[in-house]
Order: sequence, then C-alpha cells, then structure tokens
Amino acid sequence: MTGTAYTEPSLPWENGCCESFNARFRDKLFNGEIFCSPSQALAPIERSRKHHNTKRPHGALGDHPPAPETIAPMDRKLTVLQHTNWTFGVGPIIAIEPQVARRGGFRLRGSPDLSSSSFTRVDRLLSSMGYGARKDIARLARSGGIVFDQAEILDASVRIPVSADLPRRMTVAGSSLDPLAGLVVMMNKPSGVTCSHKEAGELVYDRLPARWRRRKPAISTIGRLDKQTSGLLLLTDDGDLLHRISSPRSRLRKTYRVTLARPLDGTETALFASGRLTLRGDDKPLAPAVLDIISETEALITVTEGRYHQVRRMFAATGNFVEALRRERLGDLCLHENLAPGRWNLLSEEETALVFR
Repeated sequence: MTGTAYTEPSLPWENGCCESFNARFRDKLFNGEIFCSPSQALAPIERSRKHHNTKRPHGALGDHPPAPETIAPMDRKLTVLQHTNWTFGVGPIIAIEPQVARRGGFRLRGSPDLSSSSFTRVDRLLSSMGYGARKDIARLARSGGIVFDQAEILDASVRIPVSADLPRRMTVAGSSLDPLAGLVVMMNKPSGVTCSHKEAGELVYDRLPARWRRRKPAISTIGRLDKQTSGLLLLTDDGDLLHRISSPRSRLRKTYRVTLARPLDGTETALFASGRLTLRGDDKPLAPAVLDIISETEALITVTEGRYHQVRRMFAATGNFVEALRRERLGDLCLHENLAPGRWNLLSEEETALVFR
C-alpha cells in the first residue's frame, strides 16, 4: 500500500486550511506528542488541493497551493517528512502507515533518520537479542524504556530500520543496544573454564552478559580449547563464519605457547616439520608443524590441524609433558595484549579478516 506525500511547494500557504492544519499540529510537535498516519497528516492538504482545483472561492487559502509536481510517493514503511518552511509544518512530522504503527507508536524527542532498506519489528528484534519475551518488551516500550534516535518507541510492534549503526542510535532501559547478529567475540580463556553449553563447572559463556545466552541465533565457540588450555578463543553467532574457521579444510594456522616439564632434546623441530609423525590411535600422519624454540622448556608451535589434544599428544610422542598451553594466534589475528584472562572484546570486520591471512 502506498500513500501520497507533498514535498515542499515553491511558495508557502499562509492562511485558511493550512493555518488550521498548523494550529492542530503545532502544539503536538513541540510538546513531543506528534503522531499521525499519512491519511491524518495529508487530509487537510488534500481537501485544500481539491478546493483549489474545483475553482471554488478560496481567498483564505492563499494563492499558492501545492503544484502537482510536488506530489511524491511515500515509502510503505517509515518516512520522515521535514517541512521547515510551511506555515502549517513547523518542525518535523513523522508519517507512519497505520499497518506499520498504531496511534501513539512514537513520542517525538528529536528528528530521527529512519531511512533504510531493512526493517523489523522492535519486539522481534529485541526478543531475538535476549532482552526478554515480546510481552516484556512491550511493557518496557510502554514505560518509555526504548529510545531510537532520541524518539521514545511506545509501541513495540513498530518497525524500525536495522543497520550497522543501530547500537549507537538505540538505547534499551538506558543502555546502548547490544551488538546485532553477526558479532564476533575474542576472549582470553582462562585455564579451568570449559567450552561447552552444558558441562558442569564454569563455562566460557558465563563470562558473557547473561542475556546473550538467550540470543537467536545462539553464540557458540569457534572450535574448542580443552579445559586446561588458555588463551585466544573466538565466539560468534555467525554460522557461516564458524564453519569457515573450524572446518578441517580451512587449514588455518594456530600458534600456541608451550611450557614443558622437561628440556627439549633438539629433535622435535625436524620431527614436527617432517609430516611423518603419526600419533597413537591415529591412522594418518600429522601435517607439518613449525616449532620455534624460546628456551629449553618453552616454545611456540604452529599447527594447521585441530585434532583432539593434538599439541599435548605431539610432545607426549617425544617423551615430554606439556605443563601449560596457551593459544596466542589464529591466522594473523593475535590475542590482544591488554586482554586479561576471562575478559573479552568485540572484533571489527577488519580484525576478523586477519584470521584468514
């Protein structure tokens, strides 16, 4: 369904129906109570246009009604009409289709920019982000707890544009909106914490905001670090990205810092790089790995596979024992130096892309 909206005419009307229109809406505009559907907003103008076109006396209407070329189709979602020079349109008017938002859906606290090609209902969006059931979100909206571009959204069924900058433009219960779907988290996993949704003990998901456990799609770890391994761990709700990184076909480089119980004997570097080492219980040799020795009992090892307890088993095959294991790099993405154990950061698209370099 489409309506018609008027762009700014070349000359403003000054009296008559337009002045009546002005009187009707001016107070609401400045009191922050503005709401009108297209039919409500345009009815006085349409009546005036018909009055003029039928050539009835219209002295009070002024001599410059809107010309036909000033009529433009209105978007079926949300449209902001900025009437700055019309006498009857002092300030912004938000025109919202009745099917999209009911009376009272917005309380104006500024001049929001609602132009976007992707729209969704507020209650559906916030429910999928873990803020609660739709009835809880509707209650929050009625209390003025949801603000978009400084406009309080009182009706949670209103559709709003979803864009990358939405977390900066929207607040929920006084706080900025959580990241949208597609987030990527870097966590400095501490030793003793499990990469699981259900196992007993402390889980990596316990380190994230509680409502994130209710997000849809769910947040999952990209691969797993065993309970006693620490360091760089990625989490995401992007299924395609998770598959790209964790798939055995990806052959992404993973670098670990290893602390050993006994000194290295000097044969490990060549053995790991040979591509001929077969671990106990496996029927296929490991892909070549790179060992950089730091000291007699410490080294960096880079592997391109993700077999079960692979690094620990590799050193066990040489008669040694791994006392501490910490992942520090994935592709060209390094663990942030200022990220304390148990803490996490959101990654930008540029940082995430480093994984594949």
